[in-house]
Amino acid sequence: MERLRSSEVLLIPSSWDRKTTRCGSLAESFYHAFNGLRLGFRQERNLKIQAFIAVCAITLAFLLKIDSSAWLALIFVIGLVLTVEFINTSIEYIVDLAANSTYHKSAKAAKDTAAAGVLIASGCAAFTGVAIFLPRLINIAFPNLR
Repeated sequence: MERLRSSEVLLIPSSWDRKTTRCGSLAESFYHAFNGLRLGFRQERNLKIQAFIAVCAITLAFLLKIDSSAWLALIFVIGLVLTVEFINTSIEYIVDLAANSTYHKSAKAAKDTAAAGVLIASGCAAFTGVAIFLPRLINIAFPNLR
């Protein structure tokens, strides 16, 4: 039972969209992973903001011609922040489902602590960005300070 979606070029079995059991193939696993990316970037405002900041940081890194160790640190913290945000998002969905979208003290604690994880990862990324970019920007702005 294959169907062609108007927004997709690939033929996707309709059973994949309603499945809650283990994936039967590698292709199905990738389908669900890419669907998670699509959902996250469509529905999560903070993820869009973090992705925009990541694109800005990558653009700045190209312009400033950072070295390979700085690239490694930059890509690592970008990946960390985006990964933690996706985990936070999944925790929020699960908590909303379990709490039936009603207030519960434990549900609030779960969501707040997951958000704290994103805050910590974002703070580490910001400090990493400052350590990478600030010295280079100072050298450009004040070349006589060397």
